[in-house]
Amino acid sequence: MKKKLIALALTACMAMGVMAGCSDEGKDISELKMDKYLTIGDYSSVEVNYASQKVTEQMVDSKISEIIQANADAGITEGQCQMGDTVNIDYAGYKDGIPFDGGTAQGQFLTLGSGMFIPGFEEEVAGMSVGENKKFDITFPAEYSNADLAGQETTFSVTVNYIVPGLSDETVAALGSSEYKTVDELKAYIKTNLETELQEEDRGQILYLAFAEIMKRSEFKEVPQYLIDAEKARIESQYQYMADNNDMSVDDIVSIVYGVTAEELATEYVKERMICQAIASNEGIEVTDDELNTQLQAAADAQGLTLEGYMTQNGVTNESFREYLLADKVYDFLWDRITVTDTAAE
Repeated sequence: MKKKLIALALTACMAMGVMAGCSDEGKDISELKMDKYLTIGDYSSVEVNYASQKVTEQMVDSKISEIIQANADAGITEGQCQMGDTVNIDYAGYKDGIPFDGGTAQGQFLTLGSGMFIPGFEEEVAGMSVGENKKFDITFPAEYSNADLAGQETTFSVTVNYIVPGLSDETVAALGSSEYKTVDELKAYIKTNLETELQEEDRGQILYLAFAEIMKRSEFKEVPQYLIDAEKARIESQYQYMADNNDMSVDDIVSIVYGVTAEELATEYVKERMICQAIASNEGIEVTDDELNTQLQAAADAQGLTLEGYMTQNGVTNESFREYLLADKVYDFLWDRITVTDTAAE
């Protein structure tokens, strides 16, 4: 009996020891003594190979089409549409007099002759007048992807709402923007904005590659499981709706998007956060309460919400927002220490 009691006492001591080892459980990442979990590698200088993105004429033209199509007030509201025109239409498709799934849309843009719709559809629309409604029969191709419609006869009802005007100074002026009045001004405006967008994307990708290199140089003694679990729960919440709508699991969706499981993705996210926190601690980078409050209020104002409403709607806490702001400061610190070889220039 005495031996059993001693064994139970040892077991209890061991359990207490394990619990003591996990005393950080539930702590925010900023509260952890990072050297207990991580030996960070050299981040004073990081070399990255990256192919920078360039704005192309096709990008500019595509954005121009989006802008013009989004402004119905500038549409041509009389006359007949011809092959080559981009038109805005409403349509409804019927099989045996019953609407079929995916066969109905309103405000659909269609460039006649593009082959975007099934054979024969665009030819039927060509020649219609703005405001006209037309019914016509169409047989779906035998090899159509939807087996319920492949080779089937259907009827479409189509109304032409307006014709998208061709690009001209008059068309651009009709958009009523204070930023541009002519085609050249519109193209310059779009190019500048696209360049800014691509530069921001490039910066994000370069920082990601730099972080990956720093992670390779670092030794993770332990990655707290409770942080991984919390990150995994956030990922699952983010992708659950998409998974349900596609009759898939969250892991299936994450695997398609990232090529890893939700657990693996969560672990990588936590490691990045740990690296970020370690650099901030080493370099004395911090976010003051004044900065936190100012930036939180600015974020709420930008969405037209109260501070409480913003935090509730976006699932934000003081701690999570502070970590977000801290990461921005760490990124800025690292940016000046990254040497980029632009492989696109080779």
